[in-house]
Amino acid sequence: MSGQERDSFNAVLNLALIEQDDPDSKVTIRLGPFTAFTLVGALQLTTRHPELAPKMRARVQGVIDDIIKAFEGQPAHAVLLLGNDPANDVPREPSEPE
Repeated sequence: MSGQERDSFNAVLNLALIEQDDPDSKVTIRLGPFTAFTLVGALQLTTRHPELAPKMRARVQGVIDDIIKAFEGQPAHAVLLLGNDPANDVPREPSEPE
């Protein structure tokens, strides 16, 4: 990705986050492609936590969806979509006793 393409891509990844108490209040977070890709993976894992409240899960999924949308047309788009399905998670071996 050239410098100009990266700048254009970064502009697409401006996310508006709505504060819970004031739906008209917004915060913009600017992310580079690598950071956005990494963040989506972490957030996808977060949505699998059994104690995550449904309302929070929906908000987290909204952020995930916004970032994934910004990757449309890029090779990473398909990989990010796979991360939304827990069936694609890599099983982890149980930790061995120390």
